[in-house]
Amino acid sequence: MACGKKPGTLGYKSIFRKGRLQSRQLDEQRSALEEELKRKGVLGHSEEEKQDMLLSTGQAIKLSSEFLAAVIMGIVLGLGFEQVVGGSPWGLIIFLFLGFTTGVLNVLRSVGLDC
Repeated sequence: MACGKKPGTLGYKSIFRKGRLQSRQLDEQRSALEEELKRKGVLGHSEEEKQDMLLSTGQAIKLSSEFLAAVIMGIVLGLGFEQVVGGSPWGLIIFLFLGFTTGVLNVLRSVGLDC
């Protein structure tokens, strides 16, 4: 027998009581945490606020992907231009600048500003 203990001394009932006690403590801690988060304004948003947050997150992802796509296309076209013309980096620099400019214009157009 391990460590001089009798087999079966830690029975089902003692484990169950201990588990219930831990479960009750966890429930109390969870409730206290929820109340604190509601007090700070992290929880308790209405459905409209949640929907607005999702829409604004979607808009941010759309704008960033449009910008990145334009910059990446500028890089790809610049590298392709360099392969065709020769080894100087000016084609890459020019097309990167054009891609950046195009990305900014796309973002401004999506936001609703006319440029």
